[in-house]
Order: sequence, then structure tokens, then C-alpha cells
Amino acid sequence: MSDPQPAVTAHLGLDYTVYTDPYPLALHDTGTITLKAKNRSGKPLHCSHITLNVPIGSEAGQLTEQSEALGLKDYDADGWEPYRPDSTSPQSTDIGIASVNHTGGSTRIDDGEEVEFTITDVNVNLTCGSAALTIAEKLTGTSAKTVAAPLPKGPADFQLRDLRPDEVVVEAGHRVVVSWYAKKPDAGTATYRLHHGLGDPGENVDHVMSKEYNLSRDTAFRLVGTYTPPPPGEKIEVVLTTLVSVAHPWMTAHDLSAGLTVAMQDLAGNGGGGVPGYSREKTYTKQQQVQLTALTDGFLLITTDGFGQTTVAVAADLTSADSTLNILHGTDQHENTLTLPVPAAQTIHITTKPDNNDKDYLLALHWHPLGRGALKLQDQ
Repeated sequence: MSDPQPAVTAHLGLDYTVYTDPYPLALHDTGTITLKAKNRSGKPLHCSHITLNVPIGSEAGQLTEQSEALGLKDYDADGWEPYRPDSTSPQSTDIGIASVNHTGGSTRIDDGEEVEFTITDVNVNLTCGSAALTIAEKLTGTSAKTVAAPLPKGPADFQLRDLRPDEVVVEAGHRVVVSWYAKKPDAGTATYRLHHGLGDPGENVDHVMSKEYNLSRDTAFRLVGTYTPPPPGEKIEVVLTTLVSVAHPWMTAHDLSAGLTVAMQDLAGNGGGGVPGYSREKTYTKQQQVQLTALTDGFLLITTDGFGQTTVAVAADLTSADSTLNILHGTDQHENTLTLPVPAAQTIHITTKPDNNDKDYLLALHWHPLGRGALKLQDQ
């Protein structure tokens, strides 16, 4: 199976990712919802509660007709407890976690720390659409804030999963086959479109479940499934993503001339190359947190190596003002490279966590701009 795909990403004081199982949630069936909240603010935050407001009813924008069946599990018991405030109404119910000190206090969430909870026994209603859930948080020193978290729900026979390449790293110009599983429901209309690379309009893949490409650069693939049900249901969209890295530069030339101005990828004059301070010549022992801003479109290669002595976990998140656009994770004792496609003006958050703070490990960052522009460290 491929890694779980987030159903929703959102941002308040904390950054939120919501997963459902199955994805999308299946009509007239039971599912689960997992919410993960991560502190990327660069400082500790104190939180009194985090909840999901679940709309109750039988319509497209509502999730379930049986709010009393919702259960809660897998929350961090250290400093947290289940939270179901008295605001339950016939139209919605709140469920989540609260600080054990929520009557007047809060629980500390350190920078880079993540908390999560899972809602179980979600009896999904019968109407296709995006259920209009809402995330709410209350941080010390601020008023309570909310953000929309729409979750798609559709017929069980509308399926889209397991988007994956046959090779995650290839040589430039070599073939890669990207495959997935899709199933169209008996009723309604389902369409599928595969996008690859920045700005690609995509191609229709309604009648195939694999495509072959010869890649010359690191490429992100995005598969979008759209289902339009019979009335009274509403259209839903399901999105899967994956990445393929190209091991070597686009082009090797012994003699090259140009009659016009030419921008070459990865040259220092274009802002490309190693990110200052994060080269292969430097090692670390403690957790590292890096925040950068891209001045042009490009790909960031993130390499870690525990030299067989320590296991290094790395997370790379790409965020805009109000949402997380992409999330990559890797864990390895040996050399491991993640590739993150980065649109211009977006912010990249990188966090490493070694399992042994007494052993050296490598964190190297290499920027491949598609235009002219460097990566800017937060404190520059």
C-alpha cells in the first residue's frame, strides 16, 4: 500500500492534517477520522483544546446521522484528555482533545511537536458530497479560532488509491511507470486526470491505470479523481500525489554556446546549488529545524545520513499562508534523499530528529531552481 493521503490540510496557530479511512469516506458505511496538529511556529505554544465540529444530518454537507456513536481514541494521554463540550446540537457535535488543565490552564506543545486524535465509529450518511467539518483550537493569549475541513464522502465503489512509481529514483531520460488503482461506480460519472510537473494541465486517464514517462528532472505526480453522483448528491474530488527523483543533472555539455540569454538550472548565478550552512561537509547531533522561502519555482533535495549509527527522521512541509501544500517524511540510518517540488514564494519547514543525540548525522540541502532565485533562510 502507498502512504496515507491527507484528506485536508489547514493552518491556524498549529498546522493541521486530516486523514480518513477509507479515503474518501464510504457512504452508508463506518469509517475513522484522524486529526494531526503540529507546531511549526518556531516557539512553544500552549493549547487548551482542539476539536472537530461534525455536521449531523442526512444531506451532502453533513457527515452522519448518529452523533452519539462517535468514539475517540489514540490521543496523547500525557497532558490531554477526551473533550466533548456541551455545545452539541441537532445540527452538529464537537469532539476532540483538551488539556487536563482546560478549566483554566493549557498543555504546552513544543516547536516541532505533534499531537493527534482519532474519531472512530463514524457512520457515514447516504448522500454524496463534502461534509463541512470545522477544526477549532484555543491557544493561550488568543481567542478561539476555526478553519474549514471539508471531507469527501462517496459510494464505496468509487475508488482511487495506491498511486506509485515503479522506481522512485531514475537516471535522466530513463523510463518510469506510474501506476494506480481506480474503480468507477455503477451510478454517476467518474473522471480521472493525471498531472506531472509544475503547471502541467494534466491528461485524461479514465481508461488506464498506468502511464509511462521518460523524465529529465525531478517530477511530482498528482492524480485527481472527480465523481459526480445522481441527484441529490454533490460532486466530490479525491487527490493522490507521489514523487520521482532524477539522480543526475539534466544535461552534460563539453562545448555550449548560445545566441540569446540562457538560464541554466542549478548554477550559483541563478541561486541554485547547496543551501549555505547545510552542505555535506557539516554534521549534527541534535534535532534541527530549518525554515526557508523560495524566490522561484524549483525542487529542493533533502539528504540525511545517519552513517549506520543513528536513525534520522526527517519531515519536510511546504506551506502557504493558510494551508500545507505537501508533506514528505523519511526515516533511515543510511543516506536518504527526499525531493520537494516548491512553487515560488512558498515557505518550507524542515525538521530532523535523530534517535541518538550522541552520534553525528548529515543534513544536506540542495536547491534546483527552475527560474532565477535562491532559497532564503528565515533569519536572512
